Amino acid sequence: MTIQTVTVEKIHPCKIWAEKDLMGTVHIKMQHEDLGEEPFTFIQMHYNYYYTSNLHQWEMTQKILKLLGVESTVTNGDWT
Repeated sequence: MTIQTVTVEKIHPCKIWAEKDLMGTVHIKMQHEDLGEEPFTFIQMHYNYYYTSNLHQWEMTQKILKLLGVESTVTNGDWT
């Protein structure tokens, strides 16, 4: 069995950001900029009042955004 090789011609840039809804769920969203596609939710972190703290959610979100290559992230003051 032979595996065909391919050449990557262009990598389309992605816009990545985080939003938090009224119920406390964090949505890490992505949008492929060159393709004109709609943004989509890549990761969701649900909030449970008994077990989840805002600080824990904020720290996890910052780490995930950093892993995805986002250089500027939200400040804790923006996280409501």
